[in-house]
Amino acid sequence: MLAFVCLLNICLFTYLFGCIRSQLLSLSERVSGLSCGMQDLLVLRSVGPIAPSSRRVSWSISLIGKPWRGRTPRSIPGGGHTGSTNATWSSAMPSTKSCRNMPRRLASSSLPLAWMSFILGLVNSVRDTYTGENDSKLWKGRERRARHKAEGRRRRRLSALEMAVEFLHELNVPFFKVGSGDTNNFPYLEKTAKKGRPMVISSGMQSMDTMKQVYQIVKPLNPHFCFLQCTSAYPLQPEDVNLRVISEYQKLFPDIPIGYSGHETGIAISVAAVALGAKVLERHITLDKTWKGSDHAASLEPGELAELVRSVRLVERALGSPTKQLLPCEMACNEKLGKSVVAKVKIPEGSILTLDMLTVKVGEPKGYPPEDIFSLVGKKVLVTVEEDDTIMEELIENHGKKIRS
Repeated sequence: MLAFVCLLNICLFTYLFGCIRSQLLSLSERVSGLSCGMQDLLVLRSVGPIAPSSRRVSWSISLIGKPWRGRTPRSIPGGGHTGSTNATWSSAMPSTKSCRNMPRRLASSSLPLAWMSFILGLVNSVRDTYTGENDSKLWKGRERRARHKAEGRRRRRLSALEMAVEFLHELNVPFFKVGSGDTNNFPYLEKTAKKGRPMVISSGMQSMDTMKQVYQIVKPLNPHFCFLQCTSAYPLQPEDVNLRVISEYQKLFPDIPIGYSGHETGIAISVAAVALGAKVLERHITLDKTWKGSDHAASLEPGELAELVRSVRLVERALGSPTKQLLPCEMACNEKLGKSVVAKVKIPEGSILTLDMLTVKVGEPKGYPPEDIFSLVGKKVLVTVEEDDTIMEELIENHGKKIRS
């Protein structure tokens, strides 16, 4: 019999709670500026068994929100148990006349009837609270919470990458690095490019057609970016590096810098990339290559990093100028090893020079350089020239001065 009564009470409470919930949802939808339902207004949490003899009643009911914060807790009179109460309102709950006046005998004599009166009082309380005109703090609190919820939904819509872009942009980082795995994420590239910061874009796992699309997307939004030739393998084998892609990028995208992102062991290939014209160099760093994880084996230890920097600076100096000319540092060697046009045989005065009269040797003093030997053919000598004598300017009729000093 007792089990049947308990089951009946539970069923009745569930039915009544559903009815009240539907009324509250209807009420909240009619109130201007409030878009949440009862789940935002009411929280029921189990705190103990439902029994008149228990020290506290099993449910505490709390209205959520800042407007009621700091109000004095109120108790609902219970049924005949000294030093105990049947229901406890949280400090957030507003006072209600109907709950304060609930008869003691109603709460103790019939549990279903007590719960019915209790919930009806709650309905009156919520209705009075949300339809009243004097609680301006309530409206302000609800509006503020609605704004916070809207902002929370907006932030949840942002992907992790978009949040990272916003975070780094707020930190005022000098540039954005786009990893190979995100290079074909075009919406992310657009968002990043619109920030206006320089971008370094790796090209691992991508095709040349994809890189052309990346260029077309980013270039109109942000001209300050570069491509890195990259192969996504850890560690990377030399035959898979394909440094010649650097030269191909330079042909296809001549208006942006081209660099190299290396995952190989050692520094030689990275130095070679710089020699091929890489303007940006990326390498991973570790403190110990033996640590767990494939990335450590493909990374440089601090000593290797220092050596790489020294080698790159050395290569940069060695690249020098594209202009080819006799440099001051070569003069000493030119004096010792530089050759001139000399007489292969004795050439009588008034003879017309032919190629078989001339040859190239190291001679003193310096005369016509070897590259002018063909231009001397057909010229007339003014004096007799002995074998192995240097052909000097003053020996040739009407010939411009081309003697290398």
